[in-house]
Amino acid sequence: MQERLAALIPAQASGLTITTFHGLGLRILREQHARLGLSEDFRIADETERLAALQEILDGNTDRRVRAILAKLAEHRRLSGDAAKSDVQLARPRRPSSSPEVSTDCLGVRRSTR
Repeated sequence: MQERLAALIPAQASGLTITTFHGLGLRILREQHARLGLSEDFRIADETERLAALQEILDGNTDRRVRAILAKLAEHRRLSGDAAKSDVQLARPRRPSSSPEVSTDCLGVRRSTR
């Protein structure tokens, strides 16, 4: 894209920022990290890291269940806006456990109460 612009508008092309939407977002975060309360060397977690962190938080849930929750959260983020938010069901609640040490939260995530 940069090369095509250079051919079309050679004088202005070098002053343009050409990137993807996500690349632009990351660039803005890097430039404005202090204003956002981020350290200069912040990282964006990849899929493996997100799964590991969520698995740790949701101790006792299967890998499949954790992946399903991540997918539902991603769907919820994509459907921004009040109308869309009310239409998204993040997870079907599980039947209550017969064990008093386990409860189910609003995402249907089983948590130990000990």
